[in-house]
Amino acid sequence: MKTYLTDDEFVEVFWKQLERKMTANYGASVGDKIIWSMFQEFESDVKGTLKGAMHGIEDFTGDDATHLIGYQFHKSFRQTDPIDAKYINGILWTCMQEAGIFWKAMDKACKILVSQDLAEHYKEMIEE
Repeated sequence: MKTYLTDDEFVEVFWKQLERKMTANYGASVGDKIIWSMFQEFESDVKGTLKGAMHGIEDFTGDDATHLIGYQFHKSFRQTDPIDAKYINGILWTCMQEAGIFWKAMDKACKILVSQDLAEHYKEMIEE
């Protein structure tokens, strides 16, 4: 799958999407609130994990990047324990299953990642 953002740019797009949605509180579920709170607390670990979830995107033949990146990111909290804090990985994995705002932010970031027009628009916005 062709992408138009670097790993770091993708992580920042996701982070800004989630932050914007959580700040505006678009009907955030309890799971979304827990996720956002923990993501803020462990920002470096979360961003590193999201970068790692992009592994294999160039060879991915599916139609939706979220199916690879979202799946690998979600799975990492169940299988690799990226955050070194007892129980936090399992809590985050469970909360992600029903966290609508989290998945909307992931979907939006993945759409920007694979769209040349959206990626260029994003890059223009951050340069202003």
